[in-house]
Amino acid sequence: MTVPPPCGCGPVSSSELRVMTFNIKSAVRGLDKVAAVTRSAQPDIVALQEVDHASRRSRGLDQTAALAARTGLGYGTHFRTTDLRGGGYGIALLSRFPLESTVQRALPVPRGAEPRTVAHGLVQVAGRGVSVYATHLIPQPYTSATRARQSEVISGLLADDPRPRLLMGDLNDLPDSLSVRLLRRELTDAFVASGRGPGETFPMPRPFSMAVRLDYVLASQAFLPLCSEVLRVNASDHYPLLAHLRLTGLQGRTCHGARVSRRRRSGLRAASGRCRAPGRRRCPQPDRDPYESGKVGQSCELCGVRSLGGASRAERQFEHGAWPGQEQQPCQLVGEPAEDVDRGGPGGQRQGGAKDEHDQRRGRCGS
Repeated sequence: MTVPPPCGCGPVSSSELRVMTFNIKSAVRGLDKVAAVTRSAQPDIVALQEVDHASRRSRGLDQTAALAARTGLGYGTHFRTTDLRGGGYGIALLSRFPLESTVQRALPVPRGAEPRTVAHGLVQVAGRGVSVYATHLIPQPYTSATRARQSEVISGLLADDPRPRLLMGDLNDLPDSLSVRLLRRELTDAFVASGRGPGETFPMPRPFSMAVRLDYVLASQAFLPLCSEVLRVNASDHYPLLAHLRLTGLQGRTCHGARVSRRRRSGLRAASGRCRAPGRRRCPQPDRDPYESGKVGQSCELCGVRSLGGASRAERQFEHGAWPGQEQQPCQLVGEPAEDVDRGGPGGQRQGGAKDEHDQRRGRCGS
């Protein structure tokens, strides 16, 4: 397949890294397409989401190992979050460098929801250890506050890690959301710092032709973002995000140049009871949904999160998990409202358990 040339192609110094995050949707559009995009981007490290491991859907293939071989990256680790059709399903890391100390930690999820995890691997770059984190936060119809609780756990891990840090993944939330802002207290958004072209990574379902930004590369102050670009290719339902970074001598500070206190790191505790919006005494539900705070179209003074009135129509519909014509409409196959189906799960997995019929014939329903 033809892939547009990514930013910053060419030789890089030993202190520079090219990293990429890509939700491959179990390679349902072809593993060769995913491999071709990855080879063209020439990354050193890749975070993958929605990756099958020896499942019947992947015909017993270990997609992580296959991509490591087909892309020439050499090292790959799959992090299972749940069982799926006789195999596993989760996220993965690919690397040109050996992956050391690979571990994963479960993230909090509502009862009956698909498990979520944050994975960690250590790589050596220019003689320095670099911590690489990868995750895939819970999607719609769960609220941004649910993802914020997961971000709080990740923020704690980042704050306790003294090494240069990278976090990559599908955060399933908008740049102004509380869950993303919590992570940006420790890390810099590479696309905000060095983005080239449109930053949206997830095309909205029909009839929309626009997209939203759900996928991120976040880096500690030890990295200088040189260039970031979304690769608009038809290899998955998400576009991959590529970032070119330089490892510098700085570390342990935020983009504001000051260390973040433990109280500030704990975003929900810091916001609770103190999150004040213009014209309001306090946010009505500071630890439930930041988009409910403050007056329409205004921002909270503490966390800066915009209320729903300030978002675009598409962003409001994304935040509420409802597309035109789907609000509260039942699925034709399983009889559940569309908002009660986890669109981001493995093959359309329903909360509280999957039904093969719903998964196999998913194209006939709106969920």
